[in-house]
Amino acid sequence: MCTIWEMAETIRAEQAQEERARRAAEPAEAEPPAAAEQPATPQRSEIGARSGLVAALAIVFGLNACSHAPDLAKVDADVRKWQAEGEKKIAEAQAKFDKANADARRDLTVAQVDARTAATSDTHAVPVSAVNAPPSRRVARARSDAALRLADAQYDLDHARAEAGYSVAVARCGAQVGDLAGACKETAKAQRDTAFAEAKARDGAARQRATEIKRY
Repeated sequence: MCTIWEMAETIRAEQAQEERARRAAEPAEAEPPAAAEQPATPQRSEIGARSGLVAALAIVFGLNACSHAPDLAKVDADVRKWQAEGEKKIAEAQAKFDKANADARRDLTVAQVDARTAATSDTHAVPVSAVNAPPSRRVARARSDAALRLADAQYDLDHARAEAGYSVAVARCGAQVGDLAGACKETAKAQRDTAFAEAKARDGAARQRATEIKRY
């Protein structure tokens, strides 16, 4: 973590080193040149003022860079946080899907048993279990309702996965700065929107099939 004190100390140390190097380069016993021959050199006060200005600018720009530098530790913590929350939501959606699947199987089994019972009670009826026998309306309705419930559960599961992936991706974008961070978030959003669109298309197709089942 950058601080103004650390940067000031670094700059002062660099200035002191430059001053020592300058003094070491000067001849120890050299005769001073004539006044007319002396080159125009900045006074020490002017050099000090320039050094102070350079130091101040360095601190300002250095602190600005520090304020915009990504905190990778925080980014890593955010990623882990959103991964945990995403996994929780996915697990909840998966549990609902599994329950919908189990309920659908149970309801379909009950409908098939009732259809067989009704068929065998009529000696003139063709058994429902026969290969060419059409399913009863109750069985068809059970299959259609089961398909609709599964479509809803699958859509919620796909939605949870897409949202979880988006949250983690945005958190990882925190490691970028400036335009790169913006582009990273835009990419994550585009991937989420694509996943949403695909989930919606699958849901629509599943509902269409469920509607067609009722026509039998």
